[in-house]
Amino acid sequence: LMRIDNLYIFKPSDEALVENINLADITSAELAIKDINNINYYYIKIEDLLNNEFYISSLKLVPSANTFSLLWNLDGILYDPEDNKPIPIEITKVGGDSLAFYLTGDNKIEDSLFNKPLKIKILFDDMDIDITGNIVKSHNFGPYKYYNLHYTNIPDQKRDSIYRQLFRKQIELRKSVAQLR
Repeated sequence: LMRIDNLYIFKPSDEALVENINLADITSAELAIKDINNINYYYIKIEDLLNNEFYISSLKLVPSANTFSLLWNLDGILYDPEDNKPIPIEITKVGGDSLAFYLTGDNKIEDSLFNKPLKIKILFDDMDIDITGNIVKSHNFGPYKYYNLHYTNIPDQKRDSIYRQLFRKQIELRKSVAQLR
């Protein structure tokens, strides 16, 4: 993504993915940008599509959920809904109503499973928490595929346990920062 005058130009790394896109068929668009530890989403307005390059006139940050969350590298387990086989995942962000994770290697989640209930075990240092949720977004970044999962039917007790873990981690982080000063 680069800015030239009053437009942003986005050239996908895999041009084959955009060769057959017709600008008239696009009703809305969103752009995901990954930094070191986070993925930010933007609503974009596409002005033109020339030579497999998108000309974007506006970027507007998609507000994140209104609940507390932390960037946190945790192990987790996704249970395959077909055979309950455990699939290791790397959790990158945990919140009170959602989490973000990625899969490596040949592991993948079929698009047909989006918006269907999935079971995940979050492996905190001192406890494990089983949650259910639906995948609402996914993005490829290099060799990894990132997913956003929103919890469904999570009992208050489990949500409270997640918040306790988040607050404990936040206190640890603050103590670490204070020691560096």
